[in-house]
Amino acid sequence: MRHLILMTLVFLSTIGFGQNKEVTTLEDDRIKKVTYYEDGSIREVGYFDLEKRRHGKWVLYLENGNRKSVASFQHGLKDGEWIIYDRYSNIVCRMFYKKGEKVGTWEIYKNGELAQQRIY
Repeated sequence: MRHLILMTLVFLSTIGFGQNKEVTTLEDDRIKKVTYYEDGSIREVGYFDLEKRRHGKWVLYLENGNRKSVASFQHGLKDGEWIIYDRYSNIVCRMFYKKGEKVGTWEIYKNGELAQQRIY
């Protein structure tokens, strides 16, 4: 019953007034969310678990199609590698999380070169 209600809500959330700015679909045990810019290019792709917590890989894009960031979640908590890009797709920052806590060696880049590191 819970899955039927969830599927109905997901379907209803995709019905718009002639324009789809956000589309959600149920894929196995996750909800996939895709949002779009006004021109129809993809703005964001990510997943939720069935309790509506971010779960899995999330990618944000600039309007030109280049990645803006890549993030990873496990049931709502930051978990894994996170990367932030500049508008030219150069890495600006690499960060790591485990169950919501900062871990590992974080890196900050300037002009494509490693400029700073911080260990957590």
